Amino acid sequence: MNSKRIKQNLLGVAIGLSLSGFASAGPQWSDGLNNIEFNNFENIYRLADDCITGACLASDPTNDPAGYLRVAPTGGAHPSYPNGNLQAGDIFTGIFQVRSIEDALSGANWAFIPGSDEFTGYFAQQVQSITFSESGDVDHVQLGVSTVDPFGVLDVAAGEMFGFWSDDGAGVTDFSSGGSTATDIANATDGEFWAAFGLSAALAISGSDDPLDPSVTDGYIYSHVDLANDLENFGDQTGFGGMNLVTVGGAYNASFLRGINDFSENEQSGSATSPLLGTCTATSADPILCNQLVGNFQLEANQASSVLLGLADNTPGSSPWIFASQDPLQLYSVPEPAGLALFGLGLIGMAGLRRRKLKA
Repeated sequence: MNSKRIKQNLLGVAIGLSLSGFASAGPQWSDGLNNIEFNNFENIYRLADDCITGACLASDPTNDPAGYLRVAPTGGAHPSYPNGNLQAGDIFTGIFQVRSIEDALSGANWAFIPGSDEFTGYFAQQVQSITFSESGDVDHVQLGVSTVDPFGVLDVAAGEMFGFWSDDGAGVTDFSSGGSTATDIANATDGEFWAAFGLSAALAISGSDDPLDPSVTDGYIYSHVDLANDLENFGDQTGFGGMNLVTVGGAYNASFLRGINDFSENEQSGSATSPLLGTCTATSADPILCNQLVGNFQLEANQASSVLLGLADNTPGSSPWIFASQDPLQLYSVPEPAGLALFGLGLIGMAGLRRRKLKA
C-alpha cells in the first residue's frame, strides 16, 4: 500500500473516530448492534478469452470493462455447462445503496435522503470453487477476494472486497442503476471514502476493549445457487457473508467494531446456539468465528435489466445490471473510549510518517 493510502487510512481513523457520534451528516451509528438495509445491483464478469459462444453476452464496450464479458443468464443448463453457467474465476461486481441504518433495539437512526445524504458503495468478489449436489445442481459457491478488480476501483492487493463511500451536502450525485455500468459505479463511489471490508484478519487496532484474535477472524462469502443458471427459481437464492475492516478513510465514523456471531450461518463459522458476542474462539469445543460485518442476502433477477427484458442497454428506464439483492448487514459499534484509543493510534501513525518524510 502506498504512503498516500496509508496517510488516508490513519487520518481517517484519527479524524473520523474522534468525531464518531457527533457528525450531523453521513452515516450515523448507534452504540451496539446496527442493521444496515441496502439495495444491490450486480453482474458476473468472465475473461473474454474464457468465454464460449452462448455462455457470455456479446461484447458491449459501454458496460464491459476491457477484457471481460458479462456471463449470460441462461435460465437453463448450457450445453457446455451441464451443471450451470458459472465457473471458478468468474467475478461478481456491483454497486449498492444503503437505505437506512437502524439500531437493533430502538429503530432507525439514519436514513437515505435523496440529493442530500447518501451512503453507497462498490464490490468485487471472485468465484473460488463450486461444489455440486448428488443430482448435479450447484450446491455451494465459495467466493473470495478477486485477483483483479475489472473496473479498477478497489485495492484488491490490500484485501478489499466491499468499499463504502459517504456523500452529503450540496452537489450530491444521486445513486443510479440505469446508466452505463461505469456511470453507475462513478455515482456510487464519488463521495468521501469511508472504509473497505474483506476476508483477512481485522485491521490491527491496539488499545481496544475487545481485540479480535487475528487467528480466528477469517471471513467468508458463499451462496447456494448458480445465479446465472437459475433465474426462474428464487427458492434457494441465499448467500452468507462475514467480513472484517481492512482499510479506513477520512469519512469513517463507526468507532471500534466488535466481532459478532451470525446466528443464521452455520456452515463455516456461525451458530444459532451461541450468543451474539463473547464466543469468538476457534477451539474444537467451540469453533465459532466472529466477524465485524455479517449478513445474509437473497439473490434475484433485476426486474429492470435490459438483458432480461430483451432491450438494448441504452433503453431509457432499463438497467445494465442483470442481478439484484437486498436484506440487512450487521455491525456492532463500540462506544468511546475505544474510539479515543484509535484516535491516539492515528496521531502516532501520522507523526511517524511525518518523521520519515523529514528524514527523506
